Amino acid sequence: MMATDRGRILVVDDNKINRMLLTRALAEQGHTASTAENGQQALAMLRAEPFDVVLLDILMPELDGYETLAQIKHDNALRHIPVIMISAVDELDSVLRCIEMGATDYLPKPFNAGLLQARINSSLAGKRLRDLELEYLEQVGYVADAAAAVEASQFQTESLDNVAARSDALGRLARVFQRMAGEVYAREQRLKLQLQQLRLDMEEHQRAAGETVSVYIPMDRRHALASGQLLPNRAHGATLFADISGFTPLTESLAQELGLQRGVEELTRQLNQVFGALVEEVHRYGGSVISFSGDAIACWFNADDGLCATACALAMQTAMRQFETIQTPAGTSISVVIKVAVVAGPVRRFLVGDPQIRQMEVLAGQLLNDLALGEHQAKRGEVLVDESITTRTGDKMDVAEWRKDEATGKRFAVVTGLPPGVTAAPWPALPPDSISDSQARPWLLAAVYEKVRGGKSEFLSELRPAVALLLKYDDLDYDNDDEAGDKLDAFVRWAQSVVARYDGAFLQLTMGDKGSYLYVSFGAPVAHYDDAVRAVNAAQELLSPPPELGFIHGIQIGLAQGQMRAGAYGGVAHRTYGVLGDKTNLAARLMMAATDGILCDEAVYRAAQGQVEFVALPPIIVKGKTQPVPVYRPVGEKKRVESAIDRLSPAQQLTLKVASVIGRLVKLDLLRDIYPVEADKPQLAEHLQALEGHNLLARLLSGDALELAYQFHDEAAQEVAYNLMLFAQRRQLHRAIAEWHEQTYAADLSPHYPLLAHHWAKAEDVAKAVHYLEKAGEQARQQGAYQEALAYFNESLTLDKQASVMGNSLDHPADPAQAAT
Repeated sequence: MMATDRGRILVVDDNKINRMLLTRALAEQGHTASTAENGQQALAMLRAEPFDVVLLDILMPELDGYETLAQIKHDNALRHIPVIMISAVDELDSVLRCIEMGATDYLPKPFNAGLLQARINSSLAGKRLRDLELEYLEQVGYVADAAAAVEASQFQTESLDNVAARSDALGRLARVFQRMAGEVYAREQRLKLQLQQLRLDMEEHQRAAGETVSVYIPMDRRHALASGQLLPNRAHGATLFADISGFTPLTESLAQELGLQRGVEELTRQLNQVFGALVEEVHRYGGSVISFSGDAIACWFNADDGLCATACALAMQTAMRQFETIQTPAGTSISVVIKVAVVAGPVRRFLVGDPQIRQMEVLAGQLLNDLALGEHQAKRGEVLVDESITTRTGDKMDVAEWRKDEATGKRFAVVTGLPPGVTAAPWPALPPDSISDSQARPWLLAAVYEKVRGGKSEFLSELRPAVALLLKYDDLDYDNDDEAGDKLDAFVRWAQSVVARYDGAFLQLTMGDKGSYLYVSFGAPVAHYDDAVRAVNAAQELLSPPPELGFIHGIQIGLAQGQMRAGAYGGVAHRTYGVLGDKTNLAARLMMAATDGILCDEAVYRAAQGQVEFVALPPIIVKGKTQPVPVYRPVGEKKRVESAIDRLSPAQQLTLKVASVIGRLVKLDLLRDIYPVEADKPQLAEHLQALEGHNLLARLLSGDALELAYQFHDEAAQEVAYNLMLFAQRRQLHRAIAEWHEQTYAADLSPHYPLLAHHWAKAEDVAKAVHYLEKAGEQARQQGAYQEALAYFNESLTLDKQASVMGNSLDHPADPAQAAT
């Protein structure tokens, strides 16, 4: 033992002088000394703090040295501390007794400094050696425990970190053991994962093989189809909106651990398990999933006062407990939770869309706005219920707290329990053949339908680059306008026709509290090398609906391109086809920011800039992004269109110009009747065919299936052709078009008031334009379309003021019948 070793020494002696002498000597030798006057005090100090050596006198009052030594040696926490007995010359027999009891050594009185140092150093050396031995044995025990943990499949690598830090043979053994145990554990986990994946693969394959198209139809609609009934477009019941959170971090973890492609497969499985549990509860309580919106579902409970929907919401929260912690293959724990909002009342329910493309179920009206308010107030893991529902139960619901929307004053209860008596009411089972393929076909896109019908829906899930196009528009007056369903259907069909011409996929129609939106994908389920160009061109057309859709206002469009997860998702009992990803969210943010047209992200700009002109705008801040996002606005394909028009013959150019005055939709009979060159009319069909070949016009059937019509391929084509004409030429053609409509539909001009106002205004006949605007405004007012009526009346006033400034007289008769006489 080196003289430089230092220790903490406890001196136990009832003699104050002896304590002082020993303390001084120990301090001179570099030790730290503490003192106790008797054995009782010494034991208390030993149990309160660590000491390396005890100097113990034999003869003391209260508790002598013998009893104190005995208690030290019988205490497992103290027995390893060296004890040196302090003795006089005539106490040797007593010293021998103490050594037999376990004392390490003795120190005779009077004290000798050299002997004191030797005794202390010897005891410290023994203590240090014993401590090392105990530590070694303890860490050997850790290795033994680790071996047992491996056998029990409970081994944790960090349990051997302290042993592995040693530099001796035991440390090397621990490090090797850690590595080998880690390899065994990893191999076991891989095998478990492979078995789990194999089981899931088999389940997915079996489910896909047995899946019918009917699972893509809301449950109540299935029963209506099976029984040959129609669902009314006005209903009373409860709506439920459940929003899942946690899939964004899960997406990132799986992509990092498994790679993008494999990560998407695993994510889809996890998403399907969660949705499966939620859909099961919806159907168990007699509800129907109307639509999926990203990681959320909107449901309808017909003729429900809100109790069944609330019971379902609470059952959903219970079902979600199994997903509180989802383990990724690398062991990362992700928590997945939902928030749910429930409201009850009247709703409009529409079936919209072209059955040849895809028809969709839509809930609309103020009730959906209230639902959105409740969803905004809800937090993770909560069920929020409209105050009117709690009132109907006589306030017997268990309410944790109340939330209030400050803008509307509407209150929602955070519900944790229901009064007794609310029970589930599951849907009765439908026979597998109760819905025919012809009945189910309109509910799916053609490419999706073929795979589902062929039992290959599992192959719908994939990761692919795509462009997300989201279009927002101002809501119609769904609650008060009886024609709102027909108007919405007309708008959706027109939008579908535009999207179809560019081979896009019309995926979703969602109603919201701040306007409704369409979601269109380019690149999934069918991809093209120029999807970005197609998406931009479609967006430019969608930005300007034709005059007959004048009730659609406030269009804003956002586009973003990137990797998306595409595929069928949902539960076994109800599914949908969707294209989801970070770029979908970005397109939605750009849509909300595009207050005056279209906004594209940088990926769309880079992919389409060779064929489309863009204007770079200042970067904007959007939710979910830490840095400003570069944005671009497309300004059309005018150069391409101008080049294409220049290659036409003069007669073909004239045909295109006349068509551009008519509008986006060009009826062949109208074009023929107003065509200014009589001798060229027999060649009109050839001219139109040539314009089709140059991708300027597209042939279609309009209205009556026998009525042939054409539509401009995009807005830029019509705009360029129109602007190539002189103002005088335009005025003459607009007048001819207006007069043609007045003569053709003289029996009832009311459906054509907006169109007539447009053409008479362009013909610079202000009196007739104002006349028809006032007619259109009054008609809209009578139908309850007050915003539309206001727009017509404002336009009428604007025209009137312009006419006054220009000195245009309004004295001549405005009524066409009076003008004719």
